[in-house]
Amino acid sequence: MKKLFTIVLLVSLVCGALFAQAIYENPEGMKKIIILNNAFEGLEETRQCYNAKEWHKSYSLGQIIDDNLWFTPSDDAIVKTVAYADLYTDTCDLATFRGKLVSLIKDNPAYDYDLFVGPNQKESSDVWYKGWCIIGNEALVFMPNEGITDLLYVAENVGLVPATGFIFENVAGEKVTLKAEQLADASIVYEGDVITLVCGSTKLANVKSVTVEGITKDSKVSGDGVYRMVMLPNADGVYGVEAPLLGNRAGTWYPTATTAKHPYAGAYSVAELFAKFGVTPCENVKVVSYADGYAREEEFNHFAKKYIAWHASAEYITMGMEQSRKEDAVYNVGYYILKDEAFVYIPETGINLGKVFETIGMAGVTQYKLTYADGKVLYIYGTDIPSFSIPAGNDLVTIEAM
Repeated sequence: MKKLFTIVLLVSLVCGALFAQAIYENPEGMKKIIILNNAFEGLEETRQCYNAKEWHKSYSLGQIIDDNLWFTPSDDAIVKTVAYADLYTDTCDLATFRGKLVSLIKDNPAYDYDLFVGPNQKESSDVWYKGWCIIGNEALVFMPNEGITDLLYVAENVGLVPATGFIFENVAGEKVTLKAEQLADASIVYEGDVITLVCGSTKLANVKSVTVEGITKDSKVSGDGVYRMVMLPNADGVYGVEAPLLGNRAGTWYPTATTAKHPYAGAYSVAELFAKFGVTPCENVKVVSYADGYAREEEFNHFAKKYIAWHASAEYITMGMEQSRKEDAVYNVGYYILKDEAFVYIPETGINLGKVFETIGMAGVTQYKLTYADGKVLYIYGTDIPSFSIPAGNDLVTIEAM
């Protein structure tokens, strides 16, 4: 009996040594699988754009309104954006308008007109060659390349309230008053890069605003009509300030109304996802479709700047500024394969671990550790892998080679 016990003990020690060796030698091949479906818990939900045509340097219209307008109406007031030449008009409520960004010609030399960009602006409804935006009793005035040679035309179509005189003020606070009859001889033109009021021998460089005489910041105004116009390129926060934001032209922002009900509806930072699971930096990330095996490699640092979100086609795709329209995203992604880790997506049909291991090159060891979202742990032997399937809706988080 003693001899039998000694043999059993020796076998146990040998097996234990072999198991310890498997743990600490870091066997060749993939060491960890992260189930993408369950990987986003605890990460910050963000909103990101997919398939933007371009990204443009821009300013916040909401910030411009806050910094420059005197008589801002309620958020449900209608803002009118009007084309300079043909008076084509697009409208939206002020709350929507405030969320738009504006990219001016000076910061966007590839275009000869100013753009509205960002998540609140549809490309198809943007007004080209904008003249002005009427916001309650004030207006933001754009500056055409040829200048405003007919100031009466602007005053009439903006709806500038008739008055005996108008006060022109520049960015330095200097003021010039013109009588109503002088407007016919006045223009606002470029002198070099300087937007300048010219009326006979009178000049005012860097003109910023035109205000009905007698109106101050503390005045009470009511009814229709514009009492003050602000030259947008010389507005506070724009003049002398490099455009601080980047706004998308075209594209769709996620989550959408369609995807908002998904358990993980946000767009999640790949870099934060990698950090959560301690992913080892490597040279490339291999992206593989579960549908047809299509594969593409992306440079690690490039891929880490992207975001992953649940798409309207009922699958995860990459998006964000780093996901260019030219590059496009891989659909039906089943695998993001790195050096030591791989992210695996479980489609509605489920997955077979044998096929997954073969695809990603999982390390061949005696035993694997499966960890679930509730903290439960399951160990399975390598010999059981070919027949082990994981259905959709499973709360498995990681599989580690032990």
